[in-house]
Amino acid sequence: MLVQDFLAQKGFTVLSIDYFMGDPVHLHTEAGFDPMKWVDQIRKVADEVTPRWLAGVKEKYGKEPKYCVAGYCFGAPYTMELATDEDVVAVSLAHPGLLDEDHFRRIKKPLMLSLAENDFAFPLKQRRIAEDILVENKAQYYIQIFSGVQHGFAARGDPSSADIRWGKEQSAEGVAMWFHRFLDEKAVARDASSGMI
Repeated sequence: MLVQDFLAQKGFTVLSIDYFMGDPVHLHTEAGFDPMKWVDQIRKVADEVTPRWLAGVKEKYGKEPKYCVAGYCFGAPYTMELATDEDVVAVSLAHPGLLDEDHFRRIKKPLMLSLAENDFAFPLKQRRIAEDILVENKAQYYIQIFSGVQHGFAARGDPSSADIRWGKEQSAEGVAMWFHRFLDEKAVARDASSGMI
């Protein structure tokens, strides 16, 4: 919630899905817990909930506002899917998980990545392939890579670690600046088309 609070303080209306329906993986400490089985079950729920959630957002807020979408870890593939919506102007991912090459091939919106130097869910090889695809497709992108941090740093990192705390703060600040950049461009473009600047 701290990242959401930070973005709200920066002037954004922040909306989010509870993909886990109150059942996050870190609460499971029981013997024999199978995290991959949990992921499979939660993905089925998220696959069903995400399109309905977006429809509800548009019903409430309409199509006039432009949207930015951010995804952390498990939310990355859903964020990339939401990015295909015509009303989305910019995308941000931090320590993404569950992505494949096609997610990067299909991205048409400006994409920011906040990445950990060491990340089991998005390792160096996958990171380099993603960047090669973005370059090849002439995508608009911005990549931050933080040394001394691991998967999860931008959302739930240990604030007592100077590297993690700095990475989390810089990632959040970067997301805010990235989103403002594209929201402000859209506002200027709308004003210019009406003869006002």
